Amino acid sequence: NAYLSTLFALDYKLRNKGVKSLNDVEIGETSFHGIASELTGLLKDLSNALEENDIVAAGDILEYELTEKLEMLKPYLSEIRQLVLAIQ
Repeated sequence: NAYLSTLFALDYKLRNKGVKSLNDVEIGETSFHGIASELTGLLKDLSNALEENDIVAAGDILEYELTEKLEMLKPYLSEIRQLVLAIQ
């Protein structure tokens, strides 16, 4: 999974440069790790729904749940961008 590989590589690079880990990135009381785990679970659910040809479940995930999770991810991406810029 390219998504996870990229996150692991970025986390490794940040920690080696002495910057905090992606696990330490928090917005409010929710960590990036928590949001990423929820997103990964949601993508697994979507994959299962598509494999089972459950178009209703897939549609609900895409229309309601995935949209909400992606919106929640935005502030974390801004924070992670700042971390990446700090190590360059």
